[in-house]
Amino acid sequence: MSTVWAGGSTRAWRRLREAVLEENRVKNGGRCRAQCKGICTAIANTAHHTKGRNVTGDDPRHIVAICVECNLHIGDPMQHPADCAACAHIEWAPRRIDPAPRPLTKW
Repeated sequence: MSTVWAGGSTRAWRRLREAVLEENRVKNGGRCRAQCKGICTAIANTAHHTKGRNVTGDDPRHIVAICVECNLHIGDPMQHPADCAACAHIEWAPRRIDPAPRPLTKW
């Protein structure tokens, strides 16, 4: 476990993590977004900071749903080798956050 989580997770992080996983279930069928070759189990069950938590904090635009095995393999994205053959195909673009739905109004 990283030193960032030494004190445990917060309620806000658990809510954000669940929202990312739920969005992935709806939009991507619950599949891992990283799909590291030879490592991936295909089912996204954890949230991953694409640029590292130290860089973006808990900005939901930079958090994606991936499997635990890919998350452990990648670790801190800032420390992960750029020439890793298992991850060469991954290009993280910031996620687009859909605005909150507006209530319907009568015409």
